[in-house]
Amino acid sequence: EMLSTLLKDPGHPFTVIIGGAKISDKVNAILNLLQTADTVLVGGAVGNIFLKAQGRELGDSFIEDVFVDKAKRKKVDLVEEAKAILKKAEALGKKIMIPTDIVISDGSSTKVIFVDEGVPSGWMALDIGPQTIKEYSSIISQSKTVFINGPMGKFEDKKFASGSEAIINAIKSTEGETIIAGGDTINAIRGYSSLDEYSHVSPAGGATLEFLAGRDLPALLPLIK
Repeated sequence: EMLSTLLKDPGHPFTVIIGGAKISDKVNAILNLLQTADTVLVGGAVGNIFLKAQGRELGDSFIEDVFVDKAKRKKVDLVEEAKAILKKAEALGKKIMIPTDIVISDGSSTKVIFVDEGVPSGWMALDIGPQTIKEYSSIISQSKTVFINGPMGKFEDKKFASGSEAIINAIKSTEGETIIAGGDTINAIRGYSSLDEYSHVSPAGGATLEFLAGRDLPALLPLIK
């Protein structure tokens, strides 16, 4: 019931937040949610894909730019998928917000750069920066519905946890419906707040994304007919 609301009649403004390491399992959910969402905020390595789609230099940052679809026996260019998402969002009049600044590291040093500077060779993007945190938090604070799947960076390391912590706190502070999905998202949240502070929490991240992509969940079909 909670997830169906996101696809049918969410409170507006409706903000979708997508992070984590991979975009391959999130493309179809993002495309489907664009029908009802007002704004999509991206971060983590998912944000890297969109930055690459914009032509940004990303050094040694993790980028899942190719996905092998075993069912269809073909390779999927995920940068092109990101471009398609941006194009669809523009056509629908929706916003895809991409980080404007990021925290990068070469393994020993850490610094904040604006994305138009480009990530140097030997450095990796590991968190969203303070300007992006401010922009994203402002959008979240005005939302009536918020859905999040995936952290904003390498939250397991405290040096790169500020983005995830700030976004989690912004979600917690909003008065609207807040829906959390995925094990990594839950693990990040547990470091800063109680799961009881959110409207709905689903540990089944993959199944949630399948459902939000508009696909049937075979095990549920006999239960809901």
